[in-house]
Amino acid sequence: MKMFTEEDSRMQSEEIARLADEFAMLEKAEKSIRRAAGLPEEGALALGDADRTPAVMKALEEARAKAKRDGAERAAKFGKDSRQAPANTAPGRVRRGVVRL
Repeated sequence: MKMFTEEDSRMQSEEIARLADEFAMLEKAEKSIRRAAGLPEEGALALGDADRTPAVMKALEEARAKAKRDGAERAAKFGKDSRQAPANTAPGRVRRGVVRL
């Protein structure tokens, strides 16, 4: 097990400082985007269904449907592959140390 050294501590402090700078830059960008959109600079945005236009609702439904289709396709693709037996095993052959009941 590796000990946590002063060098590790220094590297961690540098990484934290870099991430803090990046976070500050992202916050500044978010505030400018909110200002340009006419939204409050602070606080979470919560939109109810009443606040959404029909075009936005239609786009959301289309995006949800596409995501659901894509997810189902991926699940089907990987589900089939993971259940296939390896090519080098004979059908009906059990693994070593396994007892069939």
